[in-house]
Amino acid sequence: MSAIHVIRDPNIEIPKVYALLTEPAPEDGASEVSENPQTHVAGILAPLIRFGNVTIFSEDVVSFTLQSQSFIPECQFTFRDNFDFIRTMDKFDKNTDIQVQIIPPADEMARKINLVFLLNDISVSGEYVSCSCVYKCSGLYDTRFESYGQTTTFDLFDKLSASIGLGFASNVKGVEDKRWIYSTGLSLEELLQRETIYGGEQTLILDSWIDFHNNLILEDIYTRFKDYDSDLKIKGIPSVLQNTKDIPQVIELPGLTNSQAYHNCSLYIKNMRLIGENGDIVLRGDNRLIDTYDYENRKIEQLQLVDSDFEQTTAYKYLYCGERFETYNHFFQAQCNALFKKKILTNMIEIELGMPVLDIERGDRVNISWYDYNSLAKGANKEQDDDTPKDENTEMLNKQYSGQYLVTGVTINFENSNRQFKWSYLLKLTKPDS
Repeated sequence: MSAIHVIRDPNIEIPKVYALLTEPAPEDGASEVSENPQTHVAGILAPLIRFGNVTIFSEDVVSFTLQSQSFIPECQFTFRDNFDFIRTMDKFDKNTDIQVQIIPPADEMARKINLVFLLNDISVSGEYVSCSCVYKCSGLYDTRFESYGQTTTFDLFDKLSASIGLGFASNVKGVEDKRWIYSTGLSLEELLQRETIYGGEQTLILDSWIDFHNNLILEDIYTRFKDYDSDLKIKGIPSVLQNTKDIPQVIELPGLTNSQAYHNCSLYIKNMRLIGENGDIVLRGDNRLIDTYDYENRKIEQLQLVDSDFEQTTAYKYLYCGERFETYNHFFQAQCNALFKKKILTNMIEIELGMPVLDIERGDRVNISWYDYNSLAKGANKEQDDDTPKDENTEMLNKQYSGQYLVTGVTINFENSNRQFKWSYLLKLTKPDS
């Protein structure tokens, strides 16, 4: 199993957020009973957002998006400025902290999301205020000229994450990619992304990002993609929350499904669509000859990058990458990294759940059971017992879309229409060909 494990917890101090508390009425009935106490609504039924020193009420949040698709988390939101605290400002300070919390319905389900961003852009239209934010991490964006000596990618990530207070998590084991690493005016964010591409081996492809819990992730995506996790369990609740008067029951299922038997469950797949992350499909047979100039030995070194079912083939692309001054060939590794990621991210699916399932994170594997309805004549790629009644409720397992996937991206959306709260949890998934 190649699951990602936390090696060191983050050391970032995150402020506490206090939301408006509306308690149930006392026994004498002097005050009204609140059906949705604010301490439950904010974070569970709606995201809890703090703008500077002001907490935005849940009913005033119009829309909200938090996503992990690139190296750092990204956040945008719109809210109704009922108290004019934004519209009366002369100017906006881009150093303003934006804190976001999303809380699972029950404590034992998953860790809550508690992130701090910096205001990046803001626009005001009438009573509505829209903000986009950049992830806050002291030192991550600072440029520097520094040599880190001869080191491996794993040791570099461990050292740099500790220096800026991030946690560190990885599934990388035994990689021998020691090389000279230095920064010539790059920020730490740029350096980490560059060395992700340069590090690893031909069959050890690296990916990296900062997760929703302030951990720097270094993933062996090659092994993670090809591996299979047995005994997977996902925590959910039997029905999507409409209020939080009662503590929800927590259940565990082996995966996600669109079976109608779980229509009201938080692990029910509402929608699925095919997506192409990188445009054109890359077919097998994209073999390459990678040329570099070995400065120490004064000669051209040619390496073969095979991507075909048959190694003996004449279908090659020739590419000269440049000079190198050490044994480790980072030019060749960058080509391996780009080719593998382009292949696995070309044909993916995106599924939508009805509320955040924080038990599923980027880099996790998840089982999908996808069923077709009213499709008895669509081909032999479905499983169905001949004795199954052929009525309008017949389910047939679609083997093409079912299976175990790797999560490559997460997007959390929230919308508030006339105080009707709606979550959307989008997962980008990829898996080996069936």
